Amino acid sequence: DTMQSTRSSRGGLARLAGPANASSSGAAASQVQHGFKDVLIEGFVPDEDCAGPLFPFSVPVVERDEYGEVIDEKHFQISLDEEEMRDAAVGGHNSSKGQGDAEMADMLEELEVDDRPTKVVSLSMSLQVRAAVMFLDFEGKSDGYSMKMIIGNVGPRELAVVSGSSEAVVAFTRGVRSDGSQKVYTPGNLEYVSISSAAVSSLSMKMSDDLLSVIQLQKIGNYSVAWVQGKMERREAESGGEELILAPVEKKMRTQGTGAAFVGDFRLGDLRRKLVSKGIKTELVQGVLICDDLISIQRVGAENEIAIQGPLSPKYYQVRSILNSQFQICN
Repeated sequence: DTMQSTRSSRGGLARLAGPANASSSGAAASQVQHGFKDVLIEGFVPDEDCAGPLFPFSVPVVERDEYGEVIDEKHFQISLDEEEMRDAAVGGHNSSKGQGDAEMADMLEELEVDDRPTKVVSLSMSLQVRAAVMFLDFEGKSDGYSMKMIIGNVGPRELAVVSGSSEAVVAFTRGVRSDGSQKVYTPGNLEYVSISSAAVSSLSMKMSDDLLSVIQLQKIGNYSVAWVQGKMERREAESGGEELILAPVEKKMRTQGTGAAFVGDFRLGDLRRKLVSKGIKTELVQGVLICDDLISIQRVGAENEIAIQGPLSPKYYQVRSILNSQFQICN
């Protein structure tokens, strides 16, 4: 009885039993499949959980931190063998210097020396410089066209042009005078013009000390304003000539009931915050400020006059008082 081994069509190892064994066991043939783990050696059967027939391979582990791969300082160290270290300890700087001199001597030997005589020759020639200079004006001055546009947008009644060359002044004033909407003055050096009272009816005068002691000045910003009733008088000036003085009038000539002048302006948003701070409920509807569903404040007319409407009540007088506090009142 013999046991024969042969490879099956599927690549496995087939073991065929002889006829004697087949009759005794009652089986015609038996076939064992091992797949890719089969080994053509009698008596060797690999384990089921063994790894595949590969060469050993290990994955290198690279350490990394938040900045990337960790650098090993040993890779960047300069290694000196024992002979170089010994030469450096004995010879020091002289040994390296001697080695450098020897290398330089070898290089000079390789160079061919030219023994032909030489001399310096001077030549004079004309060169055309092809260069350009670009000028950028950063002085902040406006050109004539821009100035004409600015003057047209401002629309002054009178205009005085100073400084600049005569040609620039003539060209500028010619363009400004074309519309004829303002007067243009071009004073020369040491010349002066008075344009303070040319467009409106106004006079310059001084107030007497008696009048200043009577009026009640109220501070509004950088100015002081007040109602003034006086009469104009001509008096001799200290420097010679006459000057206009505004003196107080007698009581019987004073006008009664001049009224009050409200100086300043306000915004509905600021007034609304002021009313809310005083405990008054407000609501802004289409440009009308409603206070406690009773009183309304709005601007009316072409001159944006302020109108306050509502029933006469303590709430009405409270709102009106808060509104008046937004202005400076001159009585």
